[in-house]
Amino acid sequence: MWSSDVFRETPDQWRATQNCGLTYGWSQSVHDPNGAVSMLSLARKSTPVTEDEFSDKAANVLWLCNQLHSAMLERCHLHHRLEIHIIRLSCRELEILKWTAEGKIASDIGMILGLSTRTVNFHISSAMKKLGANNKTSAVVMAAKSGLL
Repeated sequence: MWSSDVFRETPDQWRATQNCGLTYGWSQSVHDPNGAVSMLSLARKSTPVTEDEFSDKAANVLWLCNQLHSAMLERCHLHHRLEIHIIRLSCRELEILKWTAEGKIASDIGMILGLSTRTVNFHISSAMKKLGANNKTSAVVMAAKSGLL
């Protein structure tokens, strides 16, 4: 949430913001596994942002920030790095991500495909690295958003 303390190192920015009539607000940042960062600032002229208001609206603001971040990446064609990685997914990695998207765990996928659980986990880990995902759920989402699943 904005305060003079937040702008301590940039007092000119704080004065310029106030001169535009924006005295109260908060800024929310978001970053993705590929290192792209966005920030959404919400501001108003009157009525300070209370802790209750912040708590009540924080989840919606974070959701909006993520939606805008994704839209801007698509608009600016910065998602191109993702496409490069996705193209390199092997058929086996895609097959395992598809089963993961269906809710199957590694041991289930292993039984379905005749692989050991360790091999399934290897392919999941490999796909995660190629996609720059922090976990298998993120890998599935990235592949699905790219139309691969």
